[in-house]
Amino acid sequence: MSQAQYPRRPKYFAHRYTRLMTKTCAVNDIGATAAWLCVTIAMLEDSKRYSGPVTFWNHQLMPLIGVSKWEALNNARSKAVEAGWLHYDPGGRRQVGRYWVTIPPQFADLEDSPCDESSYPANGDLGSSSYPAKGGLGGDLDGDLHGDLGGDPSYLSPNPNPNSSVATDDREDDRENDSHPNGKPRTPQEFFDRFQDFARKNDLAVPRRLTADRRKKIASRLRSETWWTEFKAGLDRVPVPNNERFTWQPDLDWFVANESNVVKLAEGKYEHGGNGQEKEPKFDN
Repeated sequence: MSQAQYPRRPKYFAHRYTRLMTKTCAVNDIGATAAWLCVTIAMLEDSKRYSGPVTFWNHQLMPLIGVSKWEALNNARSKAVEAGWLHYDPGGRRQVGRYWVTIPPQFADLEDSPCDESSYPANGDLGSSSYPAKGGLGGDLDGDLHGDLGGDPSYLSPNPNPNSSVATDDREDDRENDSHPNGKPRTPQEFFDRFQDFARKNDLAVPRRLTADRRKKIASRLRSETWWTEFKAGLDRVPVPNNERFTWQPDLDWFVANESNVVKLAEGKYEHGGNGQEKEPKFDN
């Protein structure tokens, strides 16, 4: 099996890559060890002037990222690869492992602009900031800094001037009926947090923990643009209309179990037990 080819790099790629990991809060998704592994590989690529992959035996790489057991290295490496931040060609007894960093597709076009306190105007007007004004797939960032399904993607987002007259609580009125995702979540953790809030607002079962199995399934679903489109359409059908003999609502595990559940929900299959009765309108015309 042929190995992947090392990509061409622009100058200072490692610096942009590290800023991007910071801006997207990647450490919250993959953990500190995996994030440090990625930064280490990126900077070593830079030291080689991007002439080729960084190569390591496991025992050489472990002390560089502060771990003493192979299991810890493997766990961090797997998380980084799964999240799209790292490419790894495994080695063997006589073949050294090959590494280079990668940028997840959903972040490829993210603007490399400042994201610290100084990038915000003194009056707290985020609309004129140089910070990216676009969210993920699904629509514009609307300034909602709370984290429900209709809110802000997980960019690093420092609080505006605390003395500003635009207080966070004053935004509550803007969030009325905000139970529909506008920006695609960037990580399983963000999706989980938003879903918890969505479930509370719509009388669904509220999940308590983001288990490893849930994290894996959410990550898989978020990689599918078709699933995301159908998921958004399905939310317009929630809560599902029930009757005396049919009392059911979808929960988190049902939504992310497979690709087809949300399609059937969007088609109205489960309303009134799927018996073909007239569906309740969701919007006034």
